[in-house]
Amino acid sequence: MSESGSILNRIARNTGLLFSSKAIAGLAGLLYLALAGRTLGPEQLGMLILVHSTTIAIREIASFKSWQALIKYGAEYVSNQDNARLHSLLRLMVELDAIGSIAGSLLSALFFYHFAPLFGFPPDIASLAVLYCLSTLVALKASPVGVLRLFGRFDLLARNALVVPFLRTTGVVVCWAFDAPLGGFIVLWFLADVCSAVVLMWLGYQETRRQPLARNISWRWEPLSAEAHAKIWPFIWSANLHGTVGIATTHLPVLLSGALLGPGAAAFVKICQEVSGILGKPAQLLGETVYPEVSRLIPRDATQTIRSLLVRSVLLGGLASLILVVIVISGGQWLLVLLFGQEYRAASGLLTLLVIAAGIQLTTFVYEPLIYAQGRPDFVFVLRLVTSIAQISGMIVILPLLGVNGVGLTTILGTLFASLVMGFHAVGALGARQKI
Repeated sequence: MSESGSILNRIARNTGLLFSSKAIAGLAGLLYLALAGRTLGPEQLGMLILVHSTTIAIREIASFKSWQALIKYGAEYVSNQDNARLHSLLRLMVELDAIGSIAGSLLSALFFYHFAPLFGFPPDIASLAVLYCLSTLVALKASPVGVLRLFGRFDLLARNALVVPFLRTTGVVVCWAFDAPLGGFIVLWFLADVCSAVVLMWLGYQETRRQPLARNISWRWEPLSAEAHAKIWPFIWSANLHGTVGIATTHLPVLLSGALLGPGAAAFVKICQEVSGILGKPAQLLGETVYPEVSRLIPRDATQTIRSLLVRSVLLGGLASLILVVIVISGGQWLLVLLFGQEYRAASGLLTLLVIAAGIQLTTFVYEPLIYAQGRPDFVFVLRLVTSIAQISGMIVILPLLGVNGVGLTTILGTLFASLVMGFHAVGALGARQKI
């Protein structure tokens, strides 16, 4: 078997592990959202979603996305058996996680304290929203995720992905049985987030104890120095800004819909994101598993192997996306009514549009990790920034005219534009590298 074929098999195996758990998590997510939606109704479900989405959005802004730097630099240190630099890198990433979690918690609490009336929150729900933001204090997730991906422990990541859906599904059944108010659901969402973060941190810590290179690491706090890791600060800031811009395609549409059209519209957007996310999740997971592989190939100048991997990935992604899009277009409206009730039928048009966007993303998933592995997160950031500004501007104009369908239309246009530009850049960079 060729090297690209072997790598593709390994990517498929790791993606299969993550996707199986994410698929279960996604189905469980639909179940607990459906029960919550039937119990609360669109307006109150929208408030619950707005509390969660706002907290996650601010958390993403404050987070340093340290897992990406941990993989990029850690892969080299593991390959060279350089445990001193690996230890230094791990400490630095944990420190950045801690700083980001504290900042995210304070910023989200301040946001709800001052701007909750913008979304129509009553005072008691606004107070719970402020408390919900404390979940960010224990959200030191990036470093453990980086450790587990670096050492190929996708099985542990797959298991951890089931913690939140299991707890929320169990809790929502209890809330539904006792007709719990909105406050009970907010507390449930909070507890599930905290438990997932604690479990993930424990898994990451245990993996550092198991790996010979990471074993016996000292976790003492040190000044934020990165001198041992060349050019890591520009990479960290670029990755952070890129991740921050990424919320434009997930949480900002929910928040804008809630602010411009009301909490019920936010519920529609979130539900359609969840349904389309089950189909679009392979793109994200494939990107996450491809990134470590191409990061190992780039230093070896294995251009032909990378090119073969790229072609195979696009063909497989395109075929899978076509099948998924046809399935959802055929039965999307039926699924919404079955799970959530007749009140949510109006979201079927948005669901179709978001599924088409997910299909585009799945077809072109390989471009972004390839550009990252080439050391050009700055290019991805600028592209995402321009695309996100255009998308958000478009939503602000279009939402009052088209309703929630405006979210789907701008998402398709933004995804298509970004995918085409990244594709041209990734292929061009490979060609230039081959000529050197």
